[in-house]
Amino acid sequence: MATTQPSHLPSPAPDPDPGDVVSWVADELGIGWGLLWGLVVPLFVVVAVGLVLTVLLWRRYGRSPSSSTGVDLFPGQVVTLRTAEGAHGQVFVEGSWWSVRSEVPLRAGEDVRITAVDRLELLVEPLESPQGKEES
Repeated sequence: MATTQPSHLPSPAPDPDPGDVVSWVADELGIGWGLLWGLVVPLFVVVAVGLVLTVLLWRRYGRSPSSSTGVDLFPGQVVTLRTAEGAHGQVFVEGSWWSVRSEVPLRAGEDVRITAVDRLELLVEPLESPQGKEES
């Protein structure tokens, strides 16, 4: 004996065709196929490409330290001491005052080369060594 479904139960809905889904979306949004293919799809493509480019550029450039700012900018620069007292002094570099320290005594007005940065203090060396001045 064959069993049949009662007539009062609805038949299962067939799986939707992707074209039917797009058609349904276009109908629900109240736009026609021309507007869908002429505006919505290109806009979606532009946004997707922009998002991919943004992620790629951020990964490439977003996390790299700047080469024009920070403590890496100072070593090698030649500056003039504004004040000096023994092996310590002050210089004006890149728009701000910095304390400096040297292994040899410093003189105000002397040109020095920045060799390193130690916390908030610049380590410097005179451009001319004291021995070179005594020999001249």
